[in-house]
Amino acid sequence: MGRLPCLDGLRGLAILFVLLSHLSLYHTPAFPGLDFTGSGFYGVCLFFTLSAYLLTSLLLQNSREELYGSQVWKQYFQRRVLRIYPLYALVLLANYFAASCGARFAEPLSLERVWNHLLLRDGAGVFWTIPVECHFYLLLPLIVLAGTLVPRRPLALLATACAMLGAVAWANATFPSDSRMALLRNVPAFLGGVYVAWASDWIQASLAPPPNSRARMVVEGAGWLAIAAVLLHIPSVWSWASGEIVAPDRFFNEPGLFGALWAVFLIAAIHGRGALRRVLSQRPLCFLGRISFSVYLLHLPLLKLIGGRLPHDPTLAAWGTIIAALGLATVTYFAIEKPFVAMGRSPRRRASGESTVPIAA
Repeated sequence: MGRLPCLDGLRGLAILFVLLSHLSLYHTPAFPGLDFTGSGFYGVCLFFTLSAYLLTSLLLQNSREELYGSQVWKQYFQRRVLRIYPLYALVLLANYFAASCGARFAEPLSLERVWNHLLLRDGAGVFWTIPVECHFYLLLPLIVLAGTLVPRRPLALLATACAMLGAVAWANATFPSDSRMALLRNVPAFLGGVYVAWASDWIQASLAPPPNSRARMVVEGAGWLAIAAVLLHIPSVWSWASGEIVAPDRFFNEPGLFGALWAVFLIAAIHGRGALRRVLSQRPLCFLGRISFSVYLLHLPLLKLIGGRLPHDPTLAAWGTIIAALGLATVTYFAIEKPFVAMGRSPRRRASGESTVPIAA
């Protein structure tokens, strides 16, 4: 399908959930009167679902024989390391040196904890998602190879996905974990993206004739209903609608629900009538999506720093944080992220100048 701008827009939407949630959590709302506390997890689930979809789609472009070889996986892991580690390591070291100098806005990390983060053994603050994402990178090859043994028909794929979800549910019940880093707790969000990638050929064929068919309108409507359901689960919205007070982490144990909702939303964005795709393809949202990994890693210390200096004007502090995060993230994207991502491309793609599919953070 080439590069779809709406996928960058989806990443932009995901980081918006995280930003607005943390701004509300630290009492610096960008929009006074609107409380987004607790909704950052929904953005993280969207990152997970989109990441699984993009990576699975790229791998499925290879033949079965190529997937059984080593070259595909060598390039796969090389690209994953170059995509995540350069900026991640730099931000970890910056936090360590800032905390060593007594800066309260930095995550208090010792050298031992920095090393444990790099080894994916630890995940403080917003860094908790990195081990989960990287552990999924190790799991995905097994899922894709297992998928080559299953006919790519919708019912067979759905049965396989349900079997995986059942295995995850059993593992969660058998081996409970109190750590939010646990892959088992969050893998259902990834599986939503895997299934969309698996079934994309069948979905495309089913909706092909004609482009403005009624089926595409139904898919589009399902996408709008999915995002409405996500917004309804924002704790403040849920409290307003239900009349009961809910904790900010009320829905944190339901990544399967949000993985399913985001999978429907993703299908609608790609295969729907087009209105949702056009909204997600707006340039500001797409650019935000491209720098979203940098924004994700950098926004929290900036929020603590600016919020501490402007405690009496929380709205100004919120917008100062947003502007500073976008500015710094733009610099790190072009100086660090983009060059290393280019290094991870295959020689064939570098030679042809082919645009790679954007990878979620």
